[in-house]
Amino acid sequence: MPPSRHQISAAVCCAQGSELSATSANRADSPVRGIIPIACAVLLIASACTAARSTATDPLRGTALACKPATADEVARQSRQAVLAAEAVLANVRAERRVPEQVIRITPAASREETSDDTANIEAALQRARLIRAETGQPTTLAFAPGRYRLRRPIILTEADSGTSGAPLRFAASSSGPVILSGGVPLAQQPLPAALEGLLPLGQRSFIHGYAVPPQAVPSRPFPRLIGTVYAKPASFFAFQGDRPIWRSALPHVGYAVEPVANPQPGPVVVPQVTVARGLSQLLREPSLQAGGYWTFDWAYEENQVTLASGKSAAGRPPSLAIPQLKTTYAQSPLMRYRLLNGFGFINRPGEMAYADGVLAAYPWSDSAPIEAAAIDHLVVVEGAHDITFDGLAMQGARLDLVAIGGSRDITISNAYLGLAAGSAITIKNSQGIVVERSVVADVGEYGIAMQSDASLPSSNVVVADNIFSKVAQLTRSNRAAILLAGHDNVAVGNEISDLPHQAIVFSGARNSIIGNEISFVNLETSDAGAIYAYHDLTTAYNTIAQNYLHDITTSSALTQVGPARYVRDIYLDSWTSFTNIENNITDTDAMSYYINSGVGNVVRDNTWFLSEGPSGQIYDISHHRGRALGHYVFDDPKSRKLASCSNLAERFDPVFLRDGKSRGNVIARNANIGGQSILVPAALAKAQRISGEKMLPQALIDRSQGLARLLDIARQSGSPIGPYLEAADRRGALQSLRYRNRTGHGSLRPLTD
Repeated sequence: MPPSRHQISAAVCCAQGSELSATSANRADSPVRGIIPIACAVLLIASACTAARSTATDPLRGTALACKPATADEVARQSRQAVLAAEAVLANVRAERRVPEQVIRITPAASREETSDDTANIEAALQRARLIRAETGQPTTLAFAPGRYRLRRPIILTEADSGTSGAPLRFAASSSGPVILSGGVPLAQQPLPAALEGLLPLGQRSFIHGYAVPPQAVPSRPFPRLIGTVYAKPASFFAFQGDRPIWRSALPHVGYAVEPVANPQPGPVVVPQVTVARGLSQLLREPSLQAGGYWTFDWAYEENQVTLASGKSAAGRPPSLAIPQLKTTYAQSPLMRYRLLNGFGFINRPGEMAYADGVLAAYPWSDSAPIEAAAIDHLVVVEGAHDITFDGLAMQGARLDLVAIGGSRDITISNAYLGLAAGSAITIKNSQGIVVERSVVADVGEYGIAMQSDASLPSSNVVVADNIFSKVAQLTRSNRAAILLAGHDNVAVGNEISDLPHQAIVFSGARNSIIGNEISFVNLETSDAGAIYAYHDLTTAYNTIAQNYLHDITTSSALTQVGPARYVRDIYLDSWTSFTNIENNITDTDAMSYYINSGVGNVVRDNTWFLSEGPSGQIYDISHHRGRALGHYVFDDPKSRKLASCSNLAERFDPVFLRDGKSRGNVIARNANIGGQSILVPAALAKAQRISGEKMLPQALIDRSQGLARLLDIARQSGSPIGPYLEAADRRGALQSLRYRNRTGHGSLRPLTD
């Protein structure tokens, strides 16, 4: 029986100083050829490698391990040692096992596709698999023939469906054609009621059709309010056609309207009013009009229903519409960015729709496929199960999240397509050993992959490797990322991430590794944000960000904020993130390369920044953020009381820092700055850092004529080390062989040839 990924992680973690051997992962399309991030490798406490995950103790909870302040050399050395365990995990996942197995074959329902239901057929196969494992203990595979499998309820997997590390339960798709699990129900075309048809643009009426939406496809609130910056989004109405989403119509059709506010409301409850220059009478006839926008900050999208605020012009002011009950902790912006949504009168191009009271009006992409509406919240729910793999399946059509994993371990999703959902592609809660690899995630309303674990779980060991993410967070817009790593010992490696309104990778917790990813065209409509962003509090520490390639990231000219909060950063360490290593990355963007918002002991070394203007990075002081010192967050804030109970807090952090919260001990060294200015550090903080001169080179050296290859040559000439991930940093090219590569997202966030 091959070793489990937990045994591998523990053994590899303890092999301090070992070198990565040549393995099967050295093939051209695998980035895991040089530096492999993992759990214990970045940890600055040697005794953390004494046991496997099930017995490891979380150093950030202050129970057993001593946390001593790190030197820059220790941070960098152990970052370079983060080369082993994720590779072992992936090699274990991808290894061909010639073990006798029982195969249960499944074919799509033979009835008319529009009315078929394959749920019972799959559930019956699962019951057979349970009996086989109980009688023989053999590995069992559910082999899906090509076709579309319509689900009318989620496939629920529990402990009873679990396999073992040597004999997992497998869901395997045929290699001879796509295998699609769909939660959609085709909609019957019908004439629109006269009142709604009268709202449609005259020039487009012949292209727009009406559809009857069955009750099972409509949540209790079709388009939930998005209020505040932290919320649990409920199920939403979601329509699609073939492999393309049908989004709500918007006005303006692209971007946002901008409106000045004479007397901004102080908050926390803000009720914006937007003026209506013309067409008020038609807007008032819209049955379900919403408005979404950035009403306070350029990183806080909120959305709600629209009501009439003033029907008559007063003192020369046009009539206005109100967006009630927005609730952030911030004051209203003096310049609001917003758009009106779900107007029947706004539909004017393929892929747009408006919905109200069981009736859908949609402009189809084509006549080749029916328009469908998601009719179930989830396609697959894994609760308390283990040792299950999904290989080659396409999953689409959910009112919430396509796959929900909770309290489970050793679940692998490979070679998949996950898209066309109102929620996230995959949510992972309090689970361990989850691997998502070589898959495509596109056209979802919230996160791509969102993992969260509570403080009682010492390690998560989630691996997100070699995937493509595109068009994520299309409904919630802000504060949702392609990858969320919230916990300890997680890995995001070798992914291609592009075309997002907000951030690419967000992380909190300890010993997470973000290595070898290619990130572009993100933060397209937000500011005060990072393509790679760390948050939370002092528990976010001992992480690694290395050998990533970031390009084509800029601060949008449409943003309305002013001052430091206006800008986008490539790598953003927020809220006292500490002891994090940023090493050997290449950025070629119009954004600031890195930003340290207080924090201790971070190391920024051996990176190459290609800049068009401005400083390469900044160390900022938030010691009295919102009028409260760091001590409040550590000892008084209920959300951070776990820190107050950390017996080794004083060992890890300078006691002076714990009192004043001012950044200190950050190391900035040996970075090549091509075309930009030096790091920006307030004089009051400069003496507390260890900053050595950057290698300043003229902008004239920047030559993009041969793409990344030329940039790597320039980096070598500047003396920057080039790791093996950067040698193969063109993830877009390397991932061309993914099974569902052609389904990488549709939409108009930026101009694309489609």
